[in-house]
This record gives sequence, structure tokens and C-alpha cells, in this order.
Amino acid sequence: MCHRYYSKVPNRKNSLEFLLLNDEFPKSVLFNLQQATRHLARITKHTKEAYQSPEYELGKVASEVKYTSIKQIDKHIHEYLNQQLSKLYAIAGNIENKYLSY
Repeated sequence: MCHRYYSKVPNRKNSLEFLLLNDEFPKSVLFNLQQATRHLARITKHTKEAYQSPEYELGKVASEVKYTSIKQIDKHIHEYLNQQLSKLYAIAGNIENKYLSY
């Protein structure tokens, strides 16, 4: 898929950009964050997100990923991914507490 998208031989930069930052590829991180944001908005049915709500935090992470360039994360990819995972785990915990715990 990366080869088709870029029309050239994949390299580290293209592959990372495709898997992390491509908003058209269904298995990319950005695509899934945007989908999760949309689905969570449908569940909440709120027009305005409260500060530090799961909706707000998820939108914030999705925006950070969307507006990050591959040059910013290429050299420190493991640190970047660990930071994003930590944020997503915290959001998942908040979603669980807010919507799934009784």
C-alpha cells in the first residue's frame, strides 16, 4: 500500500509517515484517532467538549498527531510512540470510568 501511495520504493521515512500520519489509510494511527474522535462525539452527543473530558483529550491527541511532521518524530520514534500510548491509555481509562463503570 505504501508503494502504491508514494509510487516509489518505500523507505523508513515514507513507511513511518504512511503508518502514522496518513489520514486515508484505515490502519494508520491518525485515521484511527480521527475515527475514535468521531465515534466518541456520537456517543456523547455534546456540542461542546468539557476541558479534560475524554472527548477533549482524544481530540487533542488526534490534533497533535495530525499536525506533527515525520521530521519531528523520525529520530525519536520510540519516545514519541510511548508518549502517545501513555496518553491513549489515560484516555481509555477515562472513557471506561465515564461510560462503562457503574
